[in-house]
Amino acid sequence: MYDQILKDLIATAQATGYNWGETLSKFPELKDFDVQLLKDYVATAEAANYDYDRVNDKFPEFFNLAVKKKTLEKSQPIPQLLS
Repeated sequence: MYDQILKDLIATAQATGYNWGETLSKFPELKDFDVQLLKDYVATAEAANYDYDRVNDKFPEFFNLAVKKKTLEKSQPIPQLLS
Protein backbone atom coordinates (compact mmCIF):
# COMPACT_ATOMS: atom_id res chain seq x y z
CA MET A 1 0.00 0.00 0.00
CA TYR A 2 2.80 2.40 0.88
CA ASP A 3 5.48 1.04 -1.48
CA GLN A 4 6.06 4.17 -3.56
CA ILE A 5 5.51 6.57 -0.67
CA LEU A 6 8.24 4.84 1.34
CA LYS A 7 10.63 4.91 -1.60
CA ASP A 8 9.92 8.63 -1.94
CA LEU A 9 10.48 9.04 1.80
CA ILE A 10 13.95 7.50 1.46
CA ALA A 11 14.86 9.75 -1.46
CA THR A 12 13.56 12.84 0.34
CA ALA A 13 15.38 11.98 3.57
CA GLN A 14 18.62 11.65 1.63
CA ALA A 15 18.00 14.87 -0.32
CA THR A 16 17.37 16.84 2.89
CA GLY A 17 20.43 15.42 4.64
CA TYR A 18 18.12 13.45 6.96
CA ASN A 19 16.40 16.56 8.24
CA TRP A 20 13.43 14.62 9.57
CA GLY A 21 11.26 17.65 10.29
CA GLU A 22 11.53 18.81 6.69
CA THR A 23 11.28 15.29 5.29
CA LEU A 24 8.22 14.23 7.23
CA SER A 25 6.41 17.50 6.53
CA LYS A 26 6.27 16.42 2.89
CA PHE A 27 4.44 13.17 3.75
CA PRO A 28 1.21 13.95 5.60
CA GLU A 29 -0.06 10.47 4.70
CA LEU A 30 2.56 9.03 7.08
CA LYS A 31 1.66 11.25 10.03
CA ASP A 32 0.00 8.42 11.95
CA PHE A 33 3.14 6.29 11.92
CA ASP A 34 5.76 6.45 14.63
CA VAL A 35 8.68 8.65 13.56
CA GLN A 36 11.22 6.12 14.79
CA LEU A 37 9.54 3.41 12.71
CA LEU A 38 9.92 5.58 9.59
CA LYS A 39 13.57 6.29 10.40
CA ASP A 40 14.16 2.58 10.95
CA TYR A 41 12.58 1.79 7.59
CA VAL A 42 14.90 4.22 5.81
CA ALA A 43 17.99 2.90 7.61
CA THR A 44 17.01 -0.72 6.95
CA ALA A 45 16.40 -0.07 3.26
CA GLU A 46 19.78 1.59 2.89
CA ALA A 47 21.56 -1.18 4.82
CA ALA A 48 19.83 -3.84 2.67
CA ASN A 49 20.94 -2.07 -0.51
CA TYR A 50 17.30 -1.29 -1.34
CA ASP A 51 16.22 -4.94 -1.51
CA TYR A 52 12.59 -4.04 -0.87
CA ASP A 53 11.41 -7.65 -0.67
CA ARG A 54 13.68 -8.15 2.34
CA VAL A 55 13.01 -4.75 3.83
CA ASN A 56 9.24 -4.77 3.49
CA ASP A 57 8.97 -8.17 5.18
CA LYS A 58 10.44 -6.56 8.29
CA PHE A 59 7.82 -3.79 8.37
CA PRO A 60 4.33 -5.33 8.16
CA GLU A 61 2.92 -2.14 9.67
CA PHE A 62 3.12 -0.54 6.24
CA PHE A 63 1.75 -3.43 4.25
CA ASN A 64 -1.78 -4.50 5.11
CA LEU A 65 -1.45 -7.64 3.02
CA ALA A 66 1.21 -9.08 5.29
CA VAL A 67 -0.79 -8.26 8.40
CA LYS A 68 -3.99 -9.65 6.87
CA LYS A 69 -2.21 -12.83 5.79
CA LYS A 70 -0.93 -13.48 9.31
CA THR A 71 -4.37 -12.75 10.74
CA LEU A 72 -6.01 -15.14 8.29
CA GLU A 73 -3.50 -17.86 9.04
CA LYS A 74 -4.23 -17.54 12.75
CA SER A 75 -7.99 -17.52 12.25
CA GLN A 76 -8.22 -20.62 10.08
CA PRO A 77 -10.39 -23.23 11.78
CA ILE A 78 -8.64 -26.39 12.82
CA PRO A 79 -10.07 -29.33 10.90
CA GLN A 80 -11.70 -31.88 13.13
CA LEU A 81 -10.22 -35.32 13.04
CA LEU A 82 -12.59 -38.11 12.15
CA SER A 83 -12.71 -40.87 14.71
